[in-house]
Amino acid sequence: MNKKTPIYKLNDRVWDALKRFLSSNNPLSWITNIFINILWLIGKYLIKLVKLVLGKKEYTPVIEKKQVEEIKDNKELSFDDIYDLLNTDNKALFIDLILNEDNRSGASDYGKEKIKELNNTYDVVLLVYKIDKKEWYLNLNNLVLKFNDSKELEKLFELIKFDLVFINNLAFYPEPEDIIDLLIKYKDKYKINYAFHDYLSICPSYFLLDETGFPCEVNKNGVCKKCLNNNPYKVVNRNDVDRWRDKYKELFDVVDEFMFFSEYTKNIVLNIYPNISNRCIVKEHKCLLSENHSLYQRPVRKQGYLNVCFVGHFGKTKGADLYIELIDRLKKEYKVKSVIIGYADDEYKLDYKITGKYNRDDLGYLLTENKIDLVIMPSYSNETFSYTVQELMVLNVPIVVFECGAPASRIKKEKYELAEIAEEVSVDSLYNATKNLINKI
Repeated sequence: MNKKTPIYKLNDRVWDALKRFLSSNNPLSWITNIFINILWLIGKYLIKLVKLVLGKKEYTPVIEKKQVEEIKDNKELSFDDIYDLLNTDNKALFIDLILNEDNRSGASDYGKEKIKELNNTYDVVLLVYKIDKKEWYLNLNNLVLKFNDSKELEKLFELIKFDLVFINNLAFYPEPEDIIDLLIKYKDKYKINYAFHDYLSICPSYFLLDETGFPCEVNKNGVCKKCLNNNPYKVVNRNDVDRWRDKYKELFDVVDEFMFFSEYTKNIVLNIYPNISNRCIVKEHKCLLSENHSLYQRPVRKQGYLNVCFVGHFGKTKGADLYIELIDRLKKEYKVKSVIIGYADDEYKLDYKITGKYNRDDLGYLLTENKIDLVIMPSYSNETFSYTVQELMVLNVPIVVFECGAPASRIKKEKYELAEIAEEVSVDSLYNATKNLINKI
């Protein structure tokens, strides 16, 4: 790529000519060299002046010697080098505040696939907030630029032309209002798309869990204001829900397109932000199982025996406590083997078999190898989708889910017969649904 000479380096070119003048024995060469370079310098600034007169803004680096790391060979580059790479047409800025190689979630899986899709049209620039380091990182191919705060980040928006800003995630950043203000301030430069992987725009408890840790009734009898002060599930420390939603309304007023992955999520959001209804698209995630994924073969169940499984991240908001209670109750009637295909939070000391993190294409094999009769997916976090439930349905695995969340809606829509839905978030409801499924299979 041909790079422009940064403005702050222009005078260096003249000084180089002067050095050659002092070291040369040819007076005519001295004068010619100096004269040509002075003309070149004058011409450069005249072009800038014409652009200003014509009203064409030229983006010039404000941080002239900002240093970045080039991962490939650890070479230091100036901000101007990054500027030359970024200031081209068809750029998309992809904002994701938790995306990293260690993170495994539906939002991150979608993010990686969406970036591949956008790369067909745009040069995608990834903007990530790393929670542990409390720093922003801009990633373009093999170049990484670090920003220490939102004020420094604003210079990116001042300098660089983006055609699209895709907001994949705004959770966990401690000052999301700053980013919202920034996006609104420079909105005339780009189109904005917003993906709903959570309900952060409705409440800082971004999966709509109340102070007790169970699904809340949004906006019912002023419950939000009472709950938020003592809610331990907030990912951002805010207590004024009206002010919070007003800020997001400002953002949503300028968003061009909203991406939903289920009607369930869209209906909840439209109850709070009805004015966005004409800019909504509902499109389920495509299944990420490859063509060569393993298959599930349901075992022939022995009378009195039951092999039950939990798939994914075994944690509190994913229904871990209810799952444990359910297994204890089932053990009173069956010889139960419980398996977790996935990983468990450290707080849980279990005698279940735990496989650890797995490759999604191996899911069918792991279920078959462990002779799993049925899978319990007891998440009550108002899931906006669920790749795992989608994959279980593709594999024709018997499953139990709660009514709250997109998985139940998908089961109903597809009339998936190997499933039971627990209507209430309780172990009694989960037990009844499980018994119904056992009788069915």
